[in-house]
Formats: sequence, C-alpha cells, structure tokens
Amino acid sequence: VGYVATSAGEYRVQVWLHGAQLRHAPRLVVLPAATSAESSVAHGEGLSRSIAGHRGVFRIFARDCFGNPRDCGGDDFKVHFKLLDDARDATTAAPRTSAGLVVLFR
Repeated sequence: VGYVATSAGEYRVQVWLHGAQLRHAPRLVVLPAATSAESSVAHGEGLSRSIAGHRGVFRIFARDCFGNPRDCGGDDFKVHFKLLDDARDATTAAPRTSAGLVVLFR
C-alpha cells in the first residue's frame, strides 16, 4: 500500500479485510515538508509602517508547500530593507523560533 499525505498531523490507520478491521490500529505522524518561500507569509504593522528611531516588528510564519505550519524552527530567513530614495540598505538575519519568527529591526 502506498499513499501521499499532504496534511501534517496525527492519523489513526485502519486496515480492513473482508469487512473486518484488523485489531491493531497504529497511529501515523506526518511531519510538515520542507519550508517553502512561496507558502510562507509575513504579517504585522512593521511591514507597512514604522517610526524613525523606534522598533518595527513583524512575524514570519513558515509553511511547507502544502500550507502546513513549520513549527519545528531552524529555518534561515533573511530580511532585507532598502530605503527607496537612498542607496543605503540593510540586511538582517531573522532569529529562529519554534512558533513563527519575530523580526525586530532598528
């Protein structure tokens, strides 16, 4: 038997033979796939506005290509800021957390 699970989570596996269920019903744990930039999202006021000299904040929510949350951490997000009317810019590494990334830029 082969299958492709696209939703991360815990499953109960049921197997039937001639209308009778096999006694042992194992549990299957499906982990999220690798993080996908196309499916991950960033939210927060710090993406649309901030005040000079104050900290702007937004969160990055890592997701796999099926939209499953990647809550195990360890992704190496980089955030790049470029002032549109100036040649200066800044790049920062986002801190790694397990439940979304909080980016603080000053």
